[in-house]
Amino acid sequence: MMRSSFATAKKAALALAIPAAAMLLTPACSETTPAIARVILDSSIRPGQNGSDKCQISSREWVVVGNFGGVGTAPRAVDDAAAEGSGRVSVSCAVLSEGDGFRVSATVNLSGADGGTVTINGLFNTARQPQNNISVVFNRQDFGRFEQKDCVATYDVNPNATVASGRVWAKVVCPTAVREGGRACETEAQFRFENCEQTATTAE
Repeated sequence: MMRSSFATAKKAALALAIPAAAMLLTPACSETTPAIARVILDSSIRPGQNGSDKCQISSREWVVVGNFGGVGTAPRAVDDAAAEGSGRVSVSCAVLSEGDGFRVSATVNLSGADGGTVTINGLFNTARQPQNNISVVFNRQDFGRFEQKDCVATYDVNPNATVASGRVWAKVVCPTAVREGGRACETEAQFRFENCEQTATTAE
């Protein structure tokens, strides 16, 4: 009789313990952490066809964030709000489906002495052909703001470069990016934005 009572009590204790342990081990399904936008950017400026007198800036890097890797080196993307060099990175991007392509709106800013901003806007499709009428703004406190609205983007930087919902990887060249006052330079940027917005947000 005593052995039977002990067995019954043991079963009851196990019945209570197992659900409690399961609650501790099972993650809360209702809590989802949004992916953090991240970027790799390698941008530069040069006189190009404009000539040194028109550009007044020698060939140089503009803003570099992370790296695309190489032989024996893995690519390194940088998250929004992460430190980079002596500055901090800010990434804002959306890659939204539109017709047979994707509307890209992306900005990366690097603070600090070597910092600056690159902003890219335009309609990209997946065809591996030039993407026309891409608007790009290059901005630095020391060199000023250069803009061209009919730049050309391509995917020939990498076999995996393309556009898809929430991400884009391409290179864009702006042969005559103009600064206020009439100066013009050629600007270029290879960019890889990931974890971008995929659906348009509506105001409440």
